[in-house]
Amino acid sequence: KAWLEQQMLERCRADEERKQAEQVYHDALVARDKRAVQLDEMERECKRKLEQATCRFNQALVAEQETRKRMQEMRDMEDQQAEIYNAITSDFLTENPNLRASNLGPNRINGAFYKGMTDAEREEIRQYNLSKIEENKIRQQEEAKREADWLALSSEIARSVSLKDREIMKKQKEIEREVREQNRILDCERKRQQEYLDKVVYTNTPTAAYFEQFNTTTR
Repeated sequence: KAWLEQQMLERCRADEERKQAEQVYHDALVARDKRAVQLDEMERECKRKLEQATCRFNQALVAEQETRKRMQEMRDMEDQQAEIYNAITSDFLTENPNLRASNLGPNRINGAFYKGMTDAEREEIRQYNLSKIEENKIRQQEEAKREADWLALSSEIARSVSLKDREIMKKQKEIEREVREQNRILDCERKRQQEYLDKVVYTNTPTAAYFEQFNTTTR
């Protein structure tokens, strides 16, 4: 009877340990699944940020191309204005205005000899061109600053994408190591549980001869 009670106690203890082992195993599975979900969410977040960074980079690239186009247009405009200024200050338009006086009267103009402008007219045109040159200079400075800002932004985006990619890869490797370690622990726990059942529980099962001495049966 004492031996039977001992066996029943062993069975109860083994069953309790089995339940505990199953709970540990279940908790480990849940933890592993949570880490897998975290890894999946991390990958989606990485893709989302990469898409945003790529979009910003493309926008900066388009803006840079538009800036280069506008700067080229301004250079073409300056060349045209330079041609106009050279024409204005050339001999063709700066002939001595005194030649316009006609022998027919003080208010008559000799068109055959006079092709020039007055000093006031030339000064007005000169001031206009100088103002345009100054405006173009300021516009060029602003465009150059915007271009530099866009280049800096594109470089920062590329650097941010590279750093984020390395960070994600590092976290992925850490999670993969954790998952491998959890799998190893789970495998060891299963083996330990099975060994305990094989060596302690299953080897101590009472035989029919044992029950016969108590005038009973295994049933």
